[in-house]
Amino acid sequence: QRIALFAARGEFVAPPALADLYPVGTLASVGPVENAPCCGREVVRLEGLYRIRCHSLVDTGAAVEARFERLLDAVEDTRTLIGLTTALKDAARRMNQSFPGCTYTREALTRASEVERPDQFPGAVSGLLRHLPLEAQQHLLEAEPLTIRLQEALGEIHGYLARFGPRPALRILQ
Repeated sequence: QRIALFAARGEFVAPPALADLYPVGTLASVGPVENAPCCGREVVRLEGLYRIRCHSLVDTGAAVEARFERLLDAVEDTRTLIGLTTALKDAARRMNQSFPGCTYTREALTRASEVERPDQFPGAVSGLLRHLPLEAQQHLLEAEPLTIRLQEALGEIHGYLARFGPRPALRILQ
């Protein structure tokens, strides 16, 4: 089963109008309901498939259906994309080492190691970007081209590590 996900621009309104939502979102597959190991809550795992742009919404009474198009990325320099994917995998490892108890970093590291194509990376590392405000996350989702999205995601992860990651031990010189 699949679901179209779009972030609300402000406070959620039900049913939403097109102007209430950011136009670029994600088509996701809906996984099984699981119990979260950290708190025991029931959670549904969503896996982002690709970016989409919403054109219209239809309220059927039972649900709101979105009419959308898939956003395709332009062909870019393969060496640049490989370098960015390698750097993102390294950043995911560093985040997991810095925050070993965090479910999001552990999951992002697992997903990053399974990525086969550069366009899969933004979704794979999205767990590392949960600390960002919604507007910043939306900016990353809408950024074009793919190299810019990957560079900006990497910059956000490095910035987070610089602010909150482990600090080197201080040595007192006498």
